[in-house]
Amino acid sequence: MLELFKTSEFELVILCSKQCRTNIQDRISVNHISFEVLSNKFSEILDQIASRGFDVIYHWEVGSDLQNYFLPFYQLAPQQITSVGLPESTGIPKMSHFLSSKIHENENSASQYSEELILGQSLLTVQNRMEISGKLSRSHFGIPEN
Repeated sequence: MLELFKTSEFELVILCSKQCRTNIQDRISVNHISFEVLSNKFSEILDQIASRGFDVIYHWEVGSDLQNYFLPFYQLAPQQITSVGLPESTGIPKMSHFLSSKIHENENSASQYSEELILGQSLLTVQNRMEISGKLSRSHFGIPEN
């Protein structure tokens, strides 16, 4: 999905631990993404992020550990966004937007979020199509031919 961002419009930076960088850097085939390894000390993380002056921070998850729960309270960017990493409202007043899908939500869902709920028309994921060489038989999938 990161491949779809226009590099002339956005600077994409992944803020993560050293271990996370090692785990994901080779899996992302995009040269226009930079990584910034964050300190192990929370106060230093706050300074690192604040010094970058980001316009938007997308929080992949909020609330699965102490660090990603408390970071949004410091509002280190004017716009803070989260989504279905943990598919529920954060309840954090400084979190500005929650991205979801009309497929997941109903007409009353916005009242259940402390963030502004932004709904896409489809799922907010991208899955590359698998390449299949030739026609596969039903038996290939364990289904009887009849």
